[in-house]
Amino acid sequence: MPQSAKDRLIEFYRQYDPSQLPRVNDIYNSNLSSLKSFFSSLENDFKCPRYFELAEYDFYSKEFSPLLALYDDNVVPPNPMARPFDNLHKAQILLGPDVGAFELVRVGSNNLKDIIQ
Repeated sequence: MPQSAKDRLIEFYRQYDPSQLPRVNDIYNSNLSSLKSFFSSLENDFKCPRYFELAEYDFYSKEFSPLLALYDDNVVPPNPMARPFDNLHKAQILLGPDVGAFELVRVGSNNLKDIIQ
């Protein structure tokens, strides 16, 4: 099972800077809107390239998280000029007949932090 972005941050600090472990929740939450660039800066600062290869940001990954990518100011889709679908019925075409429109909107929480943790 892939680790979440928060779990990877914990592992990162456990390995590279254990003194930050007590603050990991605050650090994660304060960088939530720019995780991709925050992780890149950590990789550069600690000289550990590609430590945070997040499948959640890979548009072609099964673990891709549209919500996480949507709220990160530094995520750019593969084709920024692609036109979005304007309703769930049109989006359902991509997912196939076995996924109903109801499944597309069933999230369980309106809080971004609850959804992506």
